[in-house]
Amino acid sequence: MLVYLLMVSFAVLFGLVIQPGRSLFHKKIYLVSVFGGIFLISAGRSVSVGIDTLMHCAAYKSFSFVPFSNLVFFNSRFEVGFLIICRILGYITHNYQILIVFSSAIFCICTCIFIYKFSDSSILSTVIFLCVMFPNYLNIMREAMAISIGMLAIIVLDKRKDCLFVFLGLLAATLHKSALILLILLPLSYLRVNSKTVGIFATCSLIIYIFIDQILQTIAHLTGRSIFYDESFMGSNYSGALAQFVFILLLVFLVFNYLKAGSRNRGMVELNSMSPVIQWGLLLWLALTAFGMRIEIVTRFSYYFAPFVLIALPYALKNSSKMESVFIKGALCFICIMYFVVIELYRPEWHGIVPYIFDFRNITNLIHGIM
Repeated sequence: MLVYLLMVSFAVLFGLVIQPGRSLFHKKIYLVSVFGGIFLISAGRSVSVGIDTLMHCAAYKSFSFVPFSNLVFFNSRFEVGFLIICRILGYITHNYQILIVFSSAIFCICTCIFIYKFSDSSILSTVIFLCVMFPNYLNIMREAMAISIGMLAIIVLDKRKDCLFVFLGLLAATLHKSALILLILLPLSYLRVNSKTVGIFATCSLIIYIFIDQILQTIAHLTGRSIFYDESFMGSNYSGALAQFVFILLLVFLVFNYLKAGSRNRGMVELNSMSPVIQWGLLLWLALTAFGMRIEIVTRFSYYFAPFVLIALPYALKNSSKMESVFIKGALCFICIMYFVVIELYRPEWHGIVPYIFDFRNITNLIHGIM
């Protein structure tokens, strides 16, 4: 766990030294430096770091040899986009480490761009990413790449490039089918977030929460995948899921609380000044996490909306005074670090990233093989 805490410490201390908020140049230097370190940790990890890493690397060793003509019709649990990536990388080397390096580069670059484009506090956004999202990304390789493309899709949707958003959403789905849930943001982006729309959203969410077992059983039956719905597999660790939900509820509450404060005080950032895309994204993150208390696998859909907090929280905190902002950001960084430490100490099986092992031998073999 030490390597992760050192990375978080570097993100905070380097940020205090360079002050990324001073200019875009300092922001670039900060993000490139910190995410360069994050990339090294992720790209150099052993297959034992991340529960699903070994599975993806084993798939790479198989599919990197399969001809392109057979990939589209290949009967596999893996999406065609992932298979194509494996085959293209296979032309370079059959060392599975290149897949780890490639997937790490994708999510580091996309997250870095996302924070650079939208965040008003690079330090806070980076700490939240490291403590809340990065552990998942070391585990769910295909979804991590799909979520990263989803971040680019959010950027273009905010600019009302709807067709490009749909294209990127479908592209993400070629890496993991669950990315299709991103498309729900398109109709929601045309709805203002107010008491009426939130009330309807909350009512629908409550109904889904109560009847989620029946809903998933029906979907599984209609799609012919009833065997897949195994309650022993789909069930959830309620106490652990509840802890996640409470933590996310705190973050989302802070966002809307400070936005509402701005609505009451002229000259401050108001609720309606934040893009509906971001607001609906936060509400979806919260709702899907709540559903995960009933059905664990549903929690994975929430990961696509987690990046919204990286930009929403710093934006909302602009409504606080300078001293209050510093205190809240410091407190949030501490809470996020404690959240990460508690999970990795008491629920290490959630991500499988502790202990961390850097695979020097395979990285060396990869470099020699490419050169």
